[in-house]
Amino acid sequence: MRTTGGADQPGADAPLRRAATYSRMSTEHQNYSLEHQRIKFHAFAAANALTITRQYVDHGKSGLNLKGRAGLQSLLADVTSEPDFDVILVYDVSRWGRFQDVDESAYYEYVCRRAGIPVLYCAEPFANDNTAISSILKALKRLMAAEFSRELSAKVFAAQCNFVALGFKPGGTPGYGLRRVLVNCDGQFKQILPAGERKSQKSDRVLFAIGPPDEVAVIKKIFQWYVELGLGYTRIAAMLNSCGIVDERGRPWTRYLVRHVLTSEKYIGNIVFNRSSNKLKARTIRNPPEMWIRNEGAFRASVPAAAFRAAEQLRIRRCQHHSSLELLAMLHQLQARHGCVSGLLINAAPELPSAQTFRYRFGSLTEAYRQAGVVTAAHAQYERSRRRLYDTRAFLASEIARYAMLAGGKAEPTAICSCFLVNDSVVLQLQVARAHRYAPDRLRWRIPILRDRQVDFVLAPIMDEGNEQAIGYYLLPAGLFDKDYVIIRSERRLDFQAHAFPSLAAVFGL
Repeated sequence: MRTTGGADQPGADAPLRRAATYSRMSTEHQNYSLEHQRIKFHAFAAANALTITRQYVDHGKSGLNLKGRAGLQSLLADVTSEPDFDVILVYDVSRWGRFQDVDESAYYEYVCRRAGIPVLYCAEPFANDNTAISSILKALKRLMAAEFSRELSAKVFAAQCNFVALGFKPGGTPGYGLRRVLVNCDGQFKQILPAGERKSQKSDRVLFAIGPPDEVAVIKKIFQWYVELGLGYTRIAAMLNSCGIVDERGRPWTRYLVRHVLTSEKYIGNIVFNRSSNKLKARTIRNPPEMWIRNEGAFRASVPAAAFRAAEQLRIRRCQHHSSLELLAMLHQLQARHGCVSGLLINAAPELPSAQTFRYRFGSLTEAYRQAGVVTAAHAQYERSRRRLYDTRAFLASEIARYAMLAGGKAEPTAICSCFLVNDSVVLQLQVARAHRYAPDRLRWRIPILRDRQVDFVLAPIMDEGNEQAIGYYLLPAGLFDKDYVIIRSERRLDFQAHAFPSLAAVFGL
């Protein structure tokens, strides 16, 4: 005689078998609550002479795949080692999983059965006894569980498309310079949703709105720097960080955040949905533009559409792939037009990719000039000295921290490039000064002073004539000078003798 759930009624004197339970609930709004499943497990165990010794739970986990389901993974691991239970209780087939490949669901049950641990479905109207009818019904239930997820996915996607067409926000964070506005079912304003908060009523909807004026000004500045000044993502991020501006989460800017701002149509008031898909937990794929769901002018724009389109065209031109021969021909044309070539001229030419593209392709600008036949001795010398200055700056940056520690203090890098916070009170700026010959026997060194970054002192190592190594160090108080730079001439170095040191160690009193 078969009992509810499919187990045979044991005899009165039969020993209690040990049972493990597995329960899963993907959302709080389901009828399959964990408490409902627990009650069913205990009722089934009492009716079938079972004692529950283990409980495996996946709370808030989808049944579409095994990833992230720590409860089921732990159960399978225990089954294949030395389990301390004799049977596994599951509410129904759908709680075991809604795998889109029904063979996957059958395989995990087979793993348990192969280890001698049967799986009993407590709420199913058939016994899981490996008979033909049981196998047919389980296969049908697995198909129904998978099809339920597919149908629900299609319904949710259709609803999201309708919401986008109505101007509602489809989901996700709003982004820098934007906010989420909560409205009721009649479209009346309720509140601005802070980060991390969600709507409390199903009938409420969320709209986009532009953020505070200071953030909108930053968005406009990013487009201006990119379109009008031709700056790249990394340079723009560095400039924002140097001004102490952080993103919407309080983090420093990166090239990827800048690129997101420049490519997101949210900033011209458009809502674009379905640019990528990972339905039913499948691999994320990028959809072609004809599959995108677009609502243009859904809310007020942060930047003019013309600026956004100009940035888009500039990005396409910069990202266009050119062969090495085409790049070399561009350098020839640039030299023919200006009589010389340089990184500044390359970046200023709108029809050319950035100078960084030439560096990536040929290893350096000097090598690109050499292969194009436009290299000069001055080019080669400048490139070598530029590399040495870069290496010197990196070396001295590490030495500053070391010498500060030896002197009993500390020097920590700040978010501003080449600046250090010494003893939590003084901002020190490192500026390696290149040597320039301006007369047959005279050199000069130009030292920038970044006043807008609230620098207290400038540490300026001056290089020798070949820009091979530092020949002296100057510690200059930033507030002592009226201009944004200081020029030290070889014949007048005594004018700065009060600020001169023979070595970096001497700067720290060592």
